[in-house]
Amino acid sequence: MRTFVVLLFVLCSCLSELQVFQSRDNDKKPIFMETTQRVSESQVEEQRDLLQELRAIVAQQSTKLNEMGATVEEQRVLLQELRAIVAQQSTKLNEMGASVEEQRDLLQELRAIVAQQSTKLNEMGATVEELKRENRERPKVAFSASLSESKGPNSDDGILVYKHVFNNIGEAYSPVTGIFRAAVNGVYYFTYTAFTTSSKKRRVSLYKNGLLMVTVTDDVSDSEDGGSNGVTLKLDAGDEVYTRLMAGYYIFDDNNHHSTFTGFLLFT
Repeated sequence: MRTFVVLLFVLCSCLSELQVFQSRDNDKKPIFMETTQRVSESQVEEQRDLLQELRAIVAQQSTKLNEMGATVEEQRVLLQELRAIVAQQSTKLNEMGASVEEQRDLLQELRAIVAQQSTKLNEMGATVEELKRENRERPKVAFSASLSESKGPNSDDGILVYKHVFNNIGEAYSPVTGIFRAAVNGVYYFTYTAFTTSSKKRRVSLYKNGLLMVTVTDDVSDSEDGGSNGVTLKLDAGDEVYTRLMAGYYIFDDNNHHSTFTGFLLFT
């Protein structure tokens, strides 16, 4: 642009000088007209050439200015597009920021839930360990036995001794006396069966410390018959439980174990 202005100034100067030469030619004497004319023509030719060069330069500068204008327009459009992209990216970043914040809140909630669950699991684990410890420490009492032979009828009531022992956990039952003696305070369950044949009557009762609790009886004569009974008792350590065959009654058993006596500790 600066070059264009300089060239334009030079052009104007040359034009002015040409006019001055023309004015002077009118005042000069005829003796110098031919020489002056040749000089003026040469200068005019130079000025014309210079003018053409200046016009070419002006055309070039105009073209460059147009190109620069187009470039500026393109850059303006590109700048608008970039601004639009930046606005979109800013919106997306804001949305992502909100999403990240939501994810952070959710993560904190999940961590709180995991911490609660971990605490509960620890508590449950402690409870399970306590129950295991209590179960290990809790007395285990259970027995089951059969007569293995028939008894009666006798003239007196008598304690039935179940000599064939299936299980005697805790050793609370005695296969010598037929008596179960509680080792610890607790609630126990007892059941027994009584079988008879050959049209003989049976009556077997269960006692706690000499007090009758339950009875199995059959006074009807038939070929064979069986019965059972059971009871839950609260016992203190040392209490005794056993069965008695009443006087004049009969109970049958053999290697098939028809008549049995069973008991076990439920809880303390």
